Amino acid sequence: MALKAIRHTVNIPGEIFPLLKTRMEEEHYPDLSKYFVGLALFDIYARRRHWLTARIMSEPVWIRDKIIQELVADFDKGELKPGGWFDIRVEELMRERAANPESAAKPKKKEKPEGPGIFLILLAFFTLCFGALAEPAAQPDPAPAIAEFQGLAKKFPKVSTYADGDEYQIRDPKVDVTKSESLIQPLLGTIDCTVIVKVGAGEVKMPMRFEFSWDGKKWTFSKLFNLQNKRDFTELPAGRNMLSNGSLKEFLAPYR
Repeated sequence: MALKAIRHTVNIPGEIFPLLKTRMEEEHYPDLSKYFVGLALFDIYARRRHWLTARIMSEPVWIRDKIIQELVADFDKGELKPGGWFDIRVEELMRERAANPESAAKPKKKEKPEGPGIFLILLAFFTLCFGALAEPAAQPDPAPAIAEFQGLAKKFPKVSTYADGDEYQIRDPKVDVTKSESLIQPLLGTIDCTVIVKVGAGEVKMPMRFEFSWDGKKWTFSKLFNLQNKRDFTELPAGRNMLSNGSLKEFLAPYR
């Protein structure tokens, strides 16, 4: 039985629209509609508190706009944003707001009463009543998946070529398998290595990570990550050149 579709109009800042399309393409969504549904499913599954984003949406427009402008400006920077950058900027803007008499004079929305709220009370009630009835799901043995990934890694190429035929070396592969918080993809496999490219009389070394995910049945390649600048290379021109040519393309073909 097909699910019921509901059409709803959502207004978004025009400045972030190109970024949404970029993220849609990076995560291989076929269109924006499915991207938004994917975001909703991810949020519903994770069900984590929106401590900062919900807070920003209830603040004056100038605070929201400033955060959005900074996120847009920093979106495509190669370096990794420092941990806590987002909440630090929110706190700075909160202090700026307190020192801004014009913004302080603006009427505030009625604050929600303190306490857990009716939703959390009902959630706690149902958990107490019915939580004991739920049997914990049996966790599959990860050993076969780990063994399969180790076999996969043994075939990892030591040399490959770009589209123009230039050769590069792949050295020192380090294999690891870890558990993830996802029920859909419970295992994450990684192959960390050093890609060595000859440039003139010298060479350039790039620490790279190949990420694979296990869905319970098979391993799938998911991401090429540059460990030096903390950047996802999967859809960048240099990354596509590596993944779409030479022995690396042949190696990844069964897992894409």
